[in-house]
Amino acid sequence: MEAANGNGEVAVQLATAADIRSFDREAVTQCGVTPLWLMEQAGLRVVEFIERQHPSLAGLRVTVLAGKGNNGGDGFVVARHLLGAGARVRVLVAARLDEVRGDALTNLRMLPPSAVQVITSTRQLPKIRTALEGSELVVDALLGTGVTRSVEGLLARVIEAVNQSKRPVLAVDLPSGLHADTGAMMGAAVRARWTVTLALPKRGVVLPPGAVCAGEVWLGELGLPQSFVGSRTTAVQVNTARSIAPLLPQRKSTAHKGDAGRLLIIGGSVGMAGAPMLAARAAFRAGAGLVTVGLPAGLEVAAKEVVMEAMTLSLPTTAEGCLAESAVALVQTRWARMHALAIGPGLGRDHGTLEFVRRLLPLAQMPMVIDADALGAWSGRLKVLASTRAPKVLTPHPGELAELMGTSVAVIERDRIAAAQAAAQATRSIVVLKGARTVIADSIGATTLNLTGNAGMATAGSGDVLTGVIAALIAQGLSPRVAAKVGVYLHGIAGDLAAAELGQPSLMAGDLIEWLPRAWQQTQPTALAPPGRLMLLR
Repeated sequence: MEAANGNGEVAVQLATAADIRSFDREAVTQCGVTPLWLMEQAGLRVVEFIERQHPSLAGLRVTVLAGKGNNGGDGFVVARHLLGAGARVRVLVAARLDEVRGDALTNLRMLPPSAVQVITSTRQLPKIRTALEGSELVVDALLGTGVTRSVEGLLARVIEAVNQSKRPVLAVDLPSGLHADTGAMMGAAVRARWTVTLALPKRGVVLPPGAVCAGEVWLGELGLPQSFVGSRTTAVQVNTARSIAPLLPQRKSTAHKGDAGRLLIIGGSVGMAGAPMLAARAAFRAGAGLVTVGLPAGLEVAAKEVVMEAMTLSLPTTAEGCLAESAVALVQTRWARMHALAIGPGLGRDHGTLEFVRRLLPLAQMPMVIDADALGAWSGRLKVLASTRAPKVLTPHPGELAELMGTSVAVIERDRIAAAQAAAQATRSIVVLKGARTVIADSIGATTLNLTGNAGMATAGSGDVLTGVIAALIAQGLSPRVAAKVGVYLHGIAGDLAAAELGQPSLMAGDLIEWLPRAWQQTQPTALAPPGRLMLLR
């Protein structure tokens, strides 16, 4: 389930359908287990999750919807164990019995015939609706990772009945009707409240729109040796609290403020002075010891009232009140002792300001975070950006990445993982593609998907906060790649904690800053529950 990479990080591997087929095949050949044993373990993890929700299974009314394949076989295992615990279980098989084969058939034969009803025609839909209406829980085991074309006919109608029933649904491995690799809804798709994904999480349960259908996602181990599971590697990873916790920077008891990281933030313009100050406040909350904010002359007085702890650097301006190209020389006099640079929040698109960015960044020798309008300076100049010497983290939203790469937002959103990977390679940078399921990609092909955060964070200034957090982590000694992953994770956790208290519609960027300490505390190793065979995938 988890694997250590060359940087000592432990990450959960995110699998495609092909990865899962390889995993199962190699588990049999290398671990001496059988496919029947794997199916039994899968079903047991689902039952264990049900017991989390319903400590007493006796009398629990459950409908198990099963297909003809291995996903249906998992459902048969679930039904058998629930029946053994005293639950009132009805198994609806949406296939002819002669279509059920192999290990799925073996497990079907273990069920009492009185608990099984075969559904082969849409004329039986009223019986399905009646069963669903009388259920406290619906287990979806209709379709697995093999769905590659649109779900039609009887199965589509059964899925529609499940969704219309409004009953709580637990999906086995992934909701039926989702494409395992992309999360696309293949015609009809089950909308689950929970999904227990097995062995390795499938991309389809964490990528939109599949993530919406999957609900709360739990990862279930199959009891295989850690030496085997830990050796699995896939193209995309998803980090969790358990994998992020060891990466958090630690402060020595003898540390002084210079040891905690010196950060220079450059941004601001007339009407947008608040953006770099949000980044500065976030940087302090993320552990930076010293933060200097470079601003257009005239804005520093008001800025000091917002973040009293920050130092300011007054920079030359254009006639419009934006940073002038001539500010390069003054910035250079102040950055010799800095550990990191963040540039872009509230910068504006004045011609002189963009020229300032283009002249400054090739001279920088410290790691930097490039955000917002500073990204716009490099549209059509990817080769120049790629040639800059210092390590770079780019933090675009889809619109900014589309402009940078000369494409459309629709293309970016169609495959966010591929878009981030392409941008990382073209710019030789770490690319943080913000949005629902933020993607972190580097130029050598390592890609991470972030699962924390919520729609309430779609608010002005949220990206400025993220810039400050990532830059502060770099200033404290984390590599840009690790800082990007840790920063995105903590930023999302802060948003989740704030939304739980305030509600998503009420969130403001400042709330994320105030909740960063709680996010940090929640992710510390001492705050994590001991690992088990089920883990919330977040």
